[in-house]
Amino acid sequence: MPLQRETNTHTPDVALAARTYWTIFGKGVKGISLFQFHEGGAHDSYPKWGLTNTDMSPRDKLGAYSDQMHEIHRLENIVATSARKHAVKPVAIFYNHIDMTLSKAPLASSWGEGIDSPYHIYELLRGRGYPVTFISDRQINDGLLSGVSAVVLADAQHISAAACNKLIAWVEAGGVAIADTWPGAHTELGHRQDDLIKLFGVSSRAIKKVDEIKLEESPQCYG
Repeated sequence: MPLQRETNTHTPDVALAARTYWTIFGKGVKGISLFQFHEGGAHDSYPKWGLTNTDMSPRDKLGAYSDQMHEIHRLENIVATSARKHAVKPVAIFYNHIDMTLSKAPLASSWGEGIDSPYHIYELLRGRGYPVTFISDRQINDGLLSGVSAVVLADAQHISAAACNKLIAWVEAGGVAIADTWPGAHTELGHRQDDLIKLFGVSSRAIKKVDEIKLEESPQCYG
């Protein structure tokens, strides 16, 4: 997978594991936990990602991680207040905690997620060489759309009305939006809306209103 060739803490490849930490660091991570220390030697995947052997003797991978941590620590005072700059405007993936929570299987990692999950879309875009970032409802309302080249709305069903209006205005001014399913089908409060979907030439089916409900008698005597 493209993403796993770029960053992979589970790889047995020492060089790739070391490069992973520099990549994560370069993307602005503020803390790293070497959780593999806590994996028992009997774990079925331990031979692949463990940092020590079953007798707790260190592997070359542990040495590589240690070297990277020391190097990063030496740069801490220089980069602590720095901000990442993209050579070109990145593609932004919309990320909404409401949709993540309501997902059939709340997203946890790039393993076992649906093909349209933010993780796999990130993997696809990065594998094609695009700079990628994430953008939230609040960030859209705060004006951060001006800093991205396109927005991907993957299963983004809950978007506030204010953010939808800003997305619409941004697209009409030349921005690019890519979406699946029904983007912005509901507000952050769960109210139905269809303004955003009209950007894609799609309209929702009208809901048939019922004036009254008539009860019918049945042979079983249920009302």
